[in-house]
Amino acid sequence: MVLGRMNRDEIEDAIIAFQASKWSAVLVADTTGEEGLNLQDCDGIVHADLPLAPSRVEQRIGRVDRFGRERRPLSQRVIIPSDADSSPWLAWLELLREGLGVFRRSISDVQFFLDGVEENVRRELFQRGAPGVLALVEGVQTALVAERHRLDQQHALDQLDLEAEDALAPLDALRQAEKEETRFGEDVDGWAHEVLRLYRRRVDSDRFTVDWNRRTLAPEVPWRDRFVPALNRPITYVREV
Repeated sequence: MVLGRMNRDEIEDAIIAFQASKWSAVLVADTTGEEGLNLQDCDGIVHADLPLAPSRVEQRIGRVDRFGRERRPLSQRVIIPSDADSSPWLAWLELLREGLGVFRRSISDVQFFLDGVEENVRRELFQRGAPGVLALVEGVQTALVAERHRLDQQHALDQLDLEAEDALAPLDALRQAEKEETRFGEDVDGWAHEVLRLYRRRVDSDRFTVDWNRRTLAPEVPWRDRFVPALNRPITYVREV
């Protein structure tokens, strides 16, 4: 189990035990399990509820459908209080499945768009119930395609702007960044050691080494092999060193 009342070490121990099981196993999680877990070895997900927030559903799926996942396809089942035609839960499931396609494709690229969808769904549920939500499905499909097209165009324009910049600008930015070595080191440490949970061993005041251990949260495949050239060798944030 992964529950809100558990501390970080208890959660990590639960994940390790779950992944090491020689038999079929089920990991039960509350909202705590929606973020920060690497479960790409799982066969599937059972959604025991259906929050009125597309981003939360996306985050859940993202715990399992992660880079390095080899098992395909990802099986998903959703439990709702009622599947009657008038059920608001069934209407919401239909919008997630057909309108946003959240069970087939990531929607992390359209986060700002999702805020408007969630607001409209809540309004329709209040004013018209299930029929109001179902009426949104086709419009959401069309708007989602348009939003992704707009983002693609914006990305293309941004790339043109970057290519037109003075080539010295990145170098100047790098020199400025090097003047803030301490802050840079703290930021990278926060990612490498607090988020990825790589093990850090101090060599002297300016140098250290990092190593992989059983509490490291990055998926072993393919990332461990890619980290190997940097493991157990002196590293520094101080350019002069």
